[in-house]
Amino acid sequence: MESPGGQPSPVPRKKMTKQLTGKRDDTPLHSAARAGNLGAVMEILTGTGEEELKELLEKQNQSGETALYVAAEYGYVDVVREMIKYYDLADAGIKARNGFDAFHVAAKQGDIGMAQSWNLLFVHYILGNDFLSFGLYCCRDSEGANGGPSGIVYDC
Repeated sequence: MESPGGQPSPVPRKKMTKQLTGKRDDTPLHSAARAGNLGAVMEILTGTGEEELKELLEKQNQSGETALYVAAEYGYVDVVREMIKYYDLADAGIKARNGFDAFHVAAKQGDIGMAQSWNLLFVHYILGNDFLSFGLYCCRDSEGANGGPSGIVYDC
């Protein structure tokens, strides 16, 4: 499988099989996340009222998966990166019936881009208003200045 830049993808994506939404009790957000359809995901996120959106983000299908979990499981970094902006730490940490949450599924994928998306969520909630200045430090530091591999931030 190749990435958009023509390079071989380092992390194989889970094969998507045709599945009826009603069979899994998926919401439209689950379905869009499962398909990796960023446009549909964004349309749902931006076109839904605040209270309804919170319920939608927390909604679990029959397997206990949230839409964020599904996007992480299928390795859609761009979808996870956008969706994570709407989650708080508690909702992002909702566990599926298998005992794993979206973060653990993303970590299992081993994708650096996915890990960076989660770093942004954690840093934002830990530092609050200091997020921008700390984010700039992490970006500088993520180039391997502290001995870690380029692109991975350990000290944040």
